[in-house]
Amino acid sequence: MFTAAFTNIAFYARMLRTSMLDVMKQDYIYTAKSKGLNKTEIVKRHMIRNSLLPLVTSFGPMCAGVLTGNFVVEKIFNIPGIGQARRKALMKHFMNLDAIKNASVEELKNLPSMNEKSAKDVYNFFH
Repeated sequence: MFTAAFTNIAFYARMLRTSMLDVMKQDYIYTAKSKGLNKTEIVKRHMIRNSLLPLVTSFGPMCAGVLTGNFVVEKIFNIPGIGQARRKALMKHFMNLDAIKNASVEELKNLPSMNEKSAKDVYNFFH
């Protein structure tokens, strides 16, 4: 999980830096400075709070991307983890996936929008 999230660290660091520079130019920062607040209070109370909003907004899609990418990495390197646990849970609770899992390549080819290559891919995925 850490290796999948590690690629996003530079992106979020750059986003935080840009957001902090943008917030630093706002009027309420100048007002706080003119009131006599020290720099740490300005950064804690005003700058960090307002600059974290873009990061929080993009955190949801990042988590989805990490989980999806984690599944692919686990499948390629045959590493047991959250991706395989999620796949086993889907297999256990959804009968349609279980039927697809037990189907042969010939049966999968007969499904709509399924050609021979994709049928082989689906079969190899589950076996």
